[in-house]
Amino acid sequence: MIYSFDTGAFVEFGKHMPPDIAVSLWDLFHEMGKAKTLVVSEEVKDELQRQEDAVAKWVSDRPNLIVPSGEIQGIAAEIIRNHDIVDSESTKNQADPWVIALAEARDGSVVATEKRRKPGAHLVGIPDVCDAREIPYYRHLDFLRHEGIKF
Repeated sequence: MIYSFDTGAFVEFGKHMPPDIAVSLWDLFHEMGKAKTLVVSEEVKDELQRQEDAVAKWVSDRPNLIVPSGEIQGIAAEIIRNHDIVDSESTKNQADPWVIALAEARDGSVVATEKRRKPGAHLVGIPDVCDAREIPYYRHLDFLRHEGIKF
């Protein structure tokens, strides 16, 4: 299975299981990246860089994880056109369509922290778009359970 990680998943893992403490988890992520089963869009990397923390450094030190925007630009543009997922007046969640596009392009799944939005919400979230596009979605801890990761 291929997993496209959202910024929020990295942030939550970093907050509760930072790379210097949960070393085995981050080593596993590294191995998944080498095997191309954990992938990250350039936009997620850029969002993480704004945080200037250990997780941002961890991702930027592993360029093999990063998928260039050009590889998924067409799918991301189509997601933006057809789903109200990006608030053009905000800088938050700008990577979301790219995370979904990457999962779709690689016939993979999305790992993020969002819950499904209630009907009538101003914007839809990652899980809502994944549902509409039939892309498997895991919240970050559910991903660990799904993969049987224990430490």
